[in-house]
Amino acid sequence: MQYCSNAYVQLLLTSHISISMTEKSDPYENAVAERINGLLKDEFNLVRTFQNIQ
Repeated sequence: MQYCSNAYVQLLLTSHISISMTEKSDPYENAVAERINGLLKDEFNLVRTFQNIQ
C-alpha cells in the first residue's frame, strides 16, 4: 500500500500534513466508513452541493 510507504509518510511529515489513516492502520476499516458515508448521502440526499448552512 503506497499510502503507508516510508517515503510517503516522510513527505507528509516534512510538509506538516496530517496523516489520515484508520486508528489501527487496518485498510478494511476504510471500506466500512465509505459504505456508511454512501448510505448517509443516499438517505439524506447529501450528494448535492449546498450554497450555505441553511
